[in-house]
Amino acid sequence: MTLRHLCKPLRWLAAGVLALPLTATAQVNGDAQHGEVMVQIASIGSDVSPATKVTLTALIMTRGATVAEARSANSILFDKVMVALRTAGAGTSGVRVIPPSRAIGFVGNEMYDPSVFDGGGAENSAAAPALAEARKPFVTNSIEVRLPQANLYEKVRDALEAAGAKSVSPPFYGLADDSAARRNAKANALARAQADARSYAEPLGLKVVRVVRIVESGVGGDLANWAVFASQMSAQFASTGDVDLGQVKTTQAISVEFALAPK
Repeated sequence: MTLRHLCKPLRWLAAGVLALPLTATAQVNGDAQHGEVMVQIASIGSDVSPATKVTLTALIMTRGATVAEARSANSILFDKVMVALRTAGAGTSGVRVIPPSRAIGFVGNEMYDPSVFDGGGAENSAAAPALAEARKPFVTNSIEVRLPQANLYEKVRDALEAAGAKSVSPPFYGLADDSAARRNAKANALARAQADARSYAEPLGLKVVRVVRIVESGVGGDLANWAVFASQMSAQFASTGDVDLGQVKTTQAISVEFALAPK
């Protein structure tokens, strides 16, 4: 059997999982008592809560004739950024730092900017100083800053940029403790699953008599749980714009197996 023949079933399986409905899938299960019909529902619940955590990220990047010189300059700039954070009222206790690393040039880096080359591929003499600077070794630090108040964002952003930080991100809203939101999302997912189960039962003259099993996304490896996971990922990507600024949407995917029986 060739690799091409092996890949065909995998492509079919992936296509089947991604084609499943976003909020519910159903399958008949033979594990039923006399007179019962089993139905398995994949459901996604959600909760929208005010943000209790606001963060941003920024890049501290410096160049030097050598890596050591670039790292030394990075330490100086880092201290300057910390002063800027304290001055802006954000403090430094909520700063998380990714250690310095030497970056490697790549397509898209300024040293590969096509504007520095002429039509024949030779470097423009006028661009030589900028190109020489761009080719120096550089060191970066990425920092994440947790803001004490959301309304400090613009002041902190301006202070970071004035201090020399680059690529300051928009604010990221989160929850310091998402346990309550997670419980609400689970309850919502269960309610949706129950409603879907009734929508299968009623046209058949049946009723929901019991819950057999509840499985959260990521538990187990059968096709139904892969469907739950795929649905949850689709919902995550689709939900970025459906909440108000300063709110956080928490989702939870579950698979619920119900027993249906005659009324």
